[in-house]
Amino acid sequence: MKRKITNIILVLSFCLVSFAGSIQSIVAEDSEEWNVMDKVFTDYDNWRISSGGNDVKNEITQNSDYINIATTGEVTEANLSKSRYYFLVSPTNLKFPTEDDIAVEVEARIAEPTDFEANEISIRASGTTDAGGRIAKVILKNETADDAAHIVVYSKSGQHKIELDVSKWNTYKFVIKERDADENRKFDFYVNGEKKLSDLEAPQMKGGDLIRMGHDNGSTSSLDVRTTKVKANVDPEITDVTLGNTYVVMNQSTALNFTAHSLAIKSGSKYQISMLDKNETEVSSFTPQEITSTGDNTEHTILVPEDLASGKYKLKISYEGTSFISDYFFVVNEEGAPTFPKFAYADEPVVPEDHTYKSDLNPNVTPSEWNFPSIIDTHETPLVKENNLVDSEGNPYRYYLFYAPHNDPGGIMLMTSQSLDGPWVDYEDNPFIENSWADGEGGYYYKDVPHVSSSDVMYNEDEGLFFMYFHGNNTVTRYATSPDLINWTYGDIAVSAKDFNAKGNEASYARVYEHEIDGLGNKYVMLLMINDNANVRKIYWAHSKDGKDWTAVTTPLADPLLAPEWIDYSSAGFNGPGTNGGMSGANLSGPFLMNWQDRWFLLTHGSNGDVMVVEVGENFDQQIHWGPLYDSVPGGSDLGRAGAAVFLQDDDDCWHMFYEGGLRLRNNILHAKEAGEYKVTKTVDGEGTITLSSATAYIGARVDVDVKAKEGYELTSITVNGVEYLSDVTNEHLVLNDVQGDLDIKAVFEIEKEDVVFVETKLKELSITVEEGTTPEKAFALLPKTVIALYSDGSEKELAITGWDYSTVDFNKPGEYKAVGVIDNDNTKTIKINVKVTKKDDGNQQTPDPDPNPGTEPNDGSNGNNGSNTNGGSTSTTQKPSTASGVNSGDTTNVQLYLMILTMSSLVGFSIIRKKAKSK
Repeated sequence: MKRKITNIILVLSFCLVSFAGSIQSIVAEDSEEWNVMDKVFTDYDNWRISSGGNDVKNEITQNSDYINIATTGEVTEANLSKSRYYFLVSPTNLKFPTEDDIAVEVEARIAEPTDFEANEISIRASGTTDAGGRIAKVILKNETADDAAHIVVYSKSGQHKIELDVSKWNTYKFVIKERDADENRKFDFYVNGEKKLSDLEAPQMKGGDLIRMGHDNGSTSSLDVRTTKVKANVDPEITDVTLGNTYVVMNQSTALNFTAHSLAIKSGSKYQISMLDKNETEVSSFTPQEITSTGDNTEHTILVPEDLASGKYKLKISYEGTSFISDYFFVVNEEGAPTFPKFAYADEPVVPEDHTYKSDLNPNVTPSEWNFPSIIDTHETPLVKENNLVDSEGNPYRYYLFYAPHNDPGGIMLMTSQSLDGPWVDYEDNPFIENSWADGEGGYYYKDVPHVSSSDVMYNEDEGLFFMYFHGNNTVTRYATSPDLINWTYGDIAVSAKDFNAKGNEASYARVYEHEIDGLGNKYVMLLMINDNANVRKIYWAHSKDGKDWTAVTTPLADPLLAPEWIDYSSAGFNGPGTNGGMSGANLSGPFLMNWQDRWFLLTHGSNGDVMVVEVGENFDQQIHWGPLYDSVPGGSDLGRAGAAVFLQDDDDCWHMFYEGGLRLRNNILHAKEAGEYKVTKTVDGEGTITLSSATAYIGARVDVDVKAKEGYELTSITVNGVEYLSDVTNEHLVLNDVQGDLDIKAVFEIEKEDVVFVETKLKELSITVEEGTTPEKAFALLPKTVIALYSDGSEKELAITGWDYSTVDFNKPGEYKAVGVIDNDNTKTIKINVKVTKKDDGNQQTPDPDPNPGTEPNDGSNGNNGSNTNGGSTSTTQKPSTASGVNSGDTTNVQLYLMILTMSSLVGFSIIRKKAKSK
């Protein structure tokens, strides 16, 4: 029979009992483990009430083997200040050992939610003085509209929140360490035997040893307590093993760092280390080692065997019959990082305001978040043709894209298109699945669930039906079937959160694939997000033979907490955690399974806003976090968030990515494509501008332009949309980043002119005849004004004779001499000149040699090298008129010479020396 005792009666009863001095109820002499207290609350004799004189009523209710400590009076904002502290406190004769560690364990739960609740369990350990007391406490709180159920552990450094189902019986254990010289104490905190927090500094609180349970000022409680246990001389044990690095990359380093955490194990003690495979069988290639404890936290490094196969492993640390097994670490082989296509945002298939949402059950709802795309290509699956959706020309749509609003009440929706590039058309009857589904017989398969969302559709070949998997509400994933993607039949619940984790409270965002795992006899695998109630969302999996009955695997396939800070895989393009920082954050969701380069990967989004790559192996026996595949950019088109991506190729083998993008609870279905790449080789027959490509690049795309010139030609520039890129062209390669829109790419080629040099003149030499006494100026006037120059590339050019060197010619002495003509004021370009000086005939009046270029002004030889190469000759000359033929009729020698030169010129062939162009 329940017994209710008011505050006054409790105080009187406590006084009577305390005078009796009995402590038999708190010490269990036959208990070897709990050697200070082992109390089961079949009664609470000897325990005290500590109260602040409440105006609000509190009371303790005795049940068969537990008590309830509760606020029973009404508490409001107005009288909250009158709700004073109310605790059930341990007997006065409870004394904790002064030199040893202390363990205190309380089994408790919250009976029912109360307003302003703060259900407290706390332990105070005394010091050498009254001020030396230290307190460790935990507060239990129920779920509210704004927060999940949780506990809060208090320490000197602050508050430590742990999500937990506090409505169930849980054991809360404090292990309080010996006090140091400054009276300080540290403590570890456990829930249900699992260490949650280590080496917390206990805050100061004056007073002696006690255990108290209830609530403090300004709060309320409704706390059930079943047992309270205390022991000193805590048994030595290894309490945890933490890994310093969860990855060992065999081609970088084989070192594995870890810390062994212990309780009551003396420094200098010996630990044994062994290595286990994924089945927790000892690895034979690892020789067990012995290390020496350095105290509560022993750090050590071991070397992983170099021949260890890639996969996941654990460490086992043992001490005198007790042991602790670490979490997994992963061995990565030398294959290195994968290389995936690069994606760039393209468009929104349907802008948010154009989505069709005509809910019969929820007519006043206007969703603002659209998520979780799933696409069926009907060219790859059978489809009942009479129910096909068709376009305006009567052609059946090829692509069916399923998606959903995430806002309550959700619903499953559809859009269709002939091309992955669109346009996409919303289905007129959206949403076609809602948050209630009638069974047609007056009942419901489910009714008024908060929302349904995240549909994934695949074709089940054995059933000859399309299967859709969707969640509704978050704790379960359901399935439905259809022959035509339009008319759906409800199936059942496929999996629930509790199938994977007893504390799980979400089982959603599932995708299903046909994929066999060795030894399971399955045909399908389901990948989904599970929240294990610690507010860390991980990727779990299940397997099935038929797609209807599923077996859950209770260990996560991808855990965001096992992602490394970063491994340098930059050589493969994974060069950092992305613009959003970190790796995946505290969550992973929306997994897509891809076989890429004969390796198996999850492409999943993290709470950092990026699409992440996790390698899992064909048999799901690996977990290698490679970093972001798609780095969403804050401020960009997807507002720094990309999630639930699906990937497929079009008929041109171009990869497309459809994903949910934008801020959480304000996003839409987005489309990205493999970034454009142009590689063009053109053969050109001459100079000119060649159009390489006219195409469309997608926003943010990187465009690589590669061109190659024909031998003998060179690339001088590339123009993109009229903008010339010359200095940016390196080795005939141009990179354009963050381009968008239509691109008109052209390349300009010219004949290669590198190292083109003068070779010789077309006429090898010139000849003139003058009488003795002729001035150099008059002699130079007899030469032609120009000559044809030949170059190394075979080209020709007419150049002027600008001067000559006649220093070897004696114009006053008959004879034959050699002079040198200078071309184009360049001493390196010359032509030989034969000069014949004849004896002057005094008996005959002779006309000076005529200008060989009739009808033009004579060249006076005053340019070029003439001034420097003459012996002081005059720069002015007088020229006598020539006959109409341009030859003095009395000088037959000159006529003969002139005709000879013309004849030779007509017979000389062209010698073209072309320098072979350097191969590009």
